[in-house]
Amino acid sequence: MGDAENNNPGAEIAQAFAESISEPTPETSAEATSEAAPESPQVTYTVQSGDTLSKIAREYYGDSGQYQRIFEANRDKLDDPDEISAGQELVIPPAES
Repeated sequence: MGDAENNNPGAEIAQAFAESISEPTPETSAEATSEAAPESPQVTYTVQSGDTLSKIAREYYGDSGQYQRIFEANRDKLDDPDEISAGQELVIPPAES
């Protein structure tokens, strides 16, 4: 029976996926409802020529003043909010609700 399982790697992946999406427990259901955004896939943005953090913030949040949120989420890549380069991949934090 072990050989049959090894011949179907897709079945192993499907089983692992099924186990990873178990029903929420009371501890995790509160987190999931109050913090749904962090559970969703991370949004990234590739900087284009002429972009600024303010311009990106206006595009994602409707408010250029929110550029600091993007800067803080990318401190590992950015030393100065005024110095971004085309081609950089930036994490875009979810909008505050």
